[in-house]
Amino acid sequence: MIKNKKLIICLTGEPRSFHKGLLSREKIISKKIFKNVESRYHISFIKESKRKEVSKIMKAIKSFSKDSSLKNLRIEKNSCDNIWLNLLKQKLLILEDLKNEDNNLENSIILLTRT
Repeated sequence: MIKNKKLIICLTGEPRSFHKGLLSREKIISKKIFKNVESRYHISFIKESKRKEVSKIMKAIKSFSKDSSLKNLRIEKNSCDNIWLNLLKQKLLILEDLKNEDNNLENSIILLTRT
């Protein structure tokens, strides 16, 4: 039964569409389908990003306080030239964080998605 499960939403990528995604998640959370919900973010951007792009990301991060289920936020600057490798690395790191923390993952549903 889902009501006894914890939903862990693991979000990666740039937070450009954060607000729109948060509204969608709030609809799900408000239905009280899950016992507990937590959000985890792994945001990364390339070191060579233009100052203007980094500034947009940092502005968007301020709005993360609106996520009532926020558990963890990781922001990382990396030098990965391969975007696909970067996307996979983000997901791996967020899952490693979950594994290394004292979580009861047996009663959890983990959703890997983008912001």
